Amino acid sequence: MLTEVTISGAGSELLAHAMITSVVLADGPRSPSPGLLERLRERRGVVAATGARRAYREHLGIMVEDGSSCCVEIRDDLRNGIGVLHGGVVAGLVDAAATHAAAAAGLTGRSADLLVRYVAPARTGPVRAVAATLGTDPAGNLIRVEVLDAGAGGRLVALATARVVAHPGVTVTASGSSPAAR
Repeated sequence: MLTEVTISGAGSELLAHAMITSVVLADGPRSPSPGLLERLRERRGVVAATGARRAYREHLGIMVEDGSSCCVEIRDDLRNGIGVLHGGVVAGLVDAAATHAAAAAGLTGRSADLLVRYVAPARTGPVRAVAATLGTDPAGNLIRVEVLDAGAGGRLVALATARVVAHPGVTVTASGSSPAAR
């Protein structure tokens, strides 16, 4: 199945575009953990009532291990309907590892695009994303990220590439980034 999503701003400018592919796993669907839906509804109610917001990475529990790797524990609220780590969490983990790897290489920036190839479901955890810079050019850094299920013997969950670009006002050089001349 392929799903395409386009998000536009008030002036019809393109803000985001995504394509998501999915397949039914060979071992079939699984029911969500008992009480999962009730816990999610309760959490949504607390956020709505208090107006509280947490950063996306904090909400997911993504932890930075070093300059090139991040990890997340698999909690029930991060599982999809068949009981495995949700693909959006995997993509968030890829984004975190890629931007931290770029920062370690001297580029403070944001992910401009991600290409995530899902290879196997993550069931056990912790799930670790390990990033390596493939190259740097004036457009930013190209980062390769492997996502592994450490609790399943380091099984490959996803293989991704990310293009990390400099924040506005920062120029990219072969050796890193620096504030742009004004």
